[in-house]
Amino acid sequence: MHTLHPPPLLLVLFLFPFGFAQAQTSLPPRILPACHAPEGDAKLKQWTDRLALTLPPKDANYQRGKVVDVDYVVDVLQRKSTKAFMSLWSGPTAFGPALPRNLLENSPSYSKRDFHDASGKTFGMEAFGITKEGQHWCHTWIALSGMDGITYTVDSADDATFLDRIIDSLCILPPVKNHH
Repeated sequence: MHTLHPPPLLLVLFLFPFGFAQAQTSLPPRILPACHAPEGDAKLKQWTDRLALTLPPKDANYQRGKVVDVDYVVDVLQRKSTKAFMSLWSGPTAFGPALPRNLLENSPSYSKRDFHDASGKTFGMEAFGITKEGQHWCHTWIALSGMDGITYTVDSADDATFLDRIIDSLCILPPVKNHH
């Protein structure tokens, strides 16, 4: 007969470091499609050499970033009507999968899902949640041709929905062929 003993304190501290614990919801993987011409007045905007986004015809201002360091660039997509924005990081070591600690510590729960290509290969992930103060955030990491990522933290659910629709439009461009 086994007697139940409380877990050692070290195990409790490991499972719940620094007194915070979030509920993580794992969502089914998202398959990124191949890019195609968008409908209506929307525009396909190439972000990296393998990824593009569909921009709505109005209310989105995409600004190509200047080279911040020798190996990455940070572009900005701003919503014209509210000034809410997201940062789009691209380059070989620009971004990573680690979720920002300040958001995790301040969010009672969050959701996470992997990105897959059509063959089922995992090449990234997306996490999103709402802080205790009501800020909506998203952290998207994609390792397709570099270590690319998209991130935002906004105050309004409407702004989060607007930015999420753009992130949801992510698509994969065909590989560039080398002629060597």
